[in-house]
Amino acid sequence: MLLGNGCLCCITRTDLQQALRRMVVERERGESPTSARVAIETSGLADPSPILQTFATDRALGGAFHVEAVVTVIDAVTGGDTLEWSAEARKQAILADRLIITKTDIAGDSALDHADRSTARASIPSAEILEAVNGEIDPQPVSSEPAADQRNAFVAETAH
Repeated sequence: MLLGNGCLCCITRTDLQQALRRMVVERERGESPTSARVAIETSGLADPSPILQTFATDRALGGAFHVEAVVTVIDAVTGGDTLEWSAEARKQAILADRLIITKTDIAGDSALDHADRSTARASIPSAEILEAVNGEIDPQPVSSEPAADQRNAFVAETAH
C-alpha cells in the first residue's frame, strides 16, 4: 500500500493511521486476505519515532497491531560517516532492534568496514547486527517472533 503524501515521519501521520485502519476493516469484511505482518518501510533518513508513537498513542491501532521489530539498514561503505553527520541516522540506529549491514561484499575487510561495525556496536549495544551479502539476508532473524499472535506484527524498517 502506498500512502498518498508519501510521508510517515512527520507529526501528521493521518495517512498511515487511515491506511492501517482501512486494512483492518477490509480484513474484517473479508475484502482482503489476513496478513501475519505489516512491514512499514521508510526511505532514506526518516525519523522512526513518530511512526512508533502512532502505535503507542492510537488505541485502535495499538489494539490491532504491535511493534515486533525496528530494523535499520546501514551501508558498510558509507554508514559510519552517515551515523556521524546525521541525527536522523543515529535515531534510526538507536531505536533499532536489528541492524543490517549491507554492501559488505564490496566493502571487504577495509578499515572503514570494521569502523562501521564498531561504531554500530558502540552506539547500539543491544541491537542484533546482521549482514546482507550480495544484497541477500536470511529473513528469519529479522523477525523476532512467529506471527501466531492474533494481532498483526509491525516491523518498522528504516534505511540509510
